[in-house]
Amino acid sequence: MEKRCVITGLGLICAAGNDVDTCWQNICAGKTGIDEVKSVSTEGCVSHVGAEVHCEDCLLYTSDAADEAR
Repeated sequence: MEKRCVITGLGLICAAGNDVDTCWQNICAGKTGIDEVKSVSTEGCVSHVGAEVHCEDCLLYTSDAADEAR
């Protein structure tokens, strides 16, 4: 049996942006989203930079299945 996949939309949340258009614009402008980590202490860590997601309402985008898997 042949397996098929249907893509019904595109969405993302990442350090470069919290929606497709913003992310694409930032990537095209050379903005990576990598910066000094501010959400957790990096004391004692080798690196103090990372690609943090800045999203006030990110939990609205998670599915129940993902929440149960955590």
